[in-house]
Amino acid sequence: MLGEKLNTFVTEGAMSFGLNSSQTDFAEMGQRKIALFLNISDMDRSQDKFLNLIYTQAFYTLCRSADKDYPDHRLKVPVRIILDDFASNTTIPDFDKIISVIRSREIYVSIILQSITQLYGMYGRGKGQTIINNCDNCLYLGGQDVETAKYIAVKANRSANTILEMPVTDAYLFTRGRKPCKVEKYEYSL
Repeated sequence: MLGEKLNTFVTEGAMSFGLNSSQTDFAEMGQRKIALFLNISDMDRSQDKFLNLIYTQAFYTLCRSADKDYPDHRLKVPVRIILDDFASNTTIPDFDKIISVIRSREIYVSIILQSITQLYGMYGRGKGQTIINNCDNCLYLGGQDVETAKYIAVKANRSANTILEMPVTDAYLFTRGRKPCKVEKYEYSL
């Protein structure tokens, strides 16, 4: 039984990460500027449990460092986590609870979604809405989901048809405390 449970962590990717000579100290991310990129396959779900462990450990370590190492319980250097294509990513355990308490510790998460229904499919409607409500930033790239279009239309003060007919070169950026912005997507092809 132990072998079956640990088998997830004995993959090439997990072993490479674990044996890497330059290990990541998540607490250090709140002490000095560090950029950490996780390249995650949107097709290979075999690493989900390992990835859940990384996310959970990062959030736990950062929160513990804020609570233990700083008298005001706020990290010295704010940590920004950008979760691109969040709905095709792994489901982070208790993410609805985590995202509700991290901002006070200078830990911020931006999720990038294409469909609210995908988020609801991962976390359920209630938890999905809690996640959205606790995001300082939300980037909407467009799509054909009517429920998402209605939600974005209300936030952007536009009609649902306008959102559904939005050119593929455009996006909407929502930042807490600011008016919604219709922005052009960055062309990054070489």
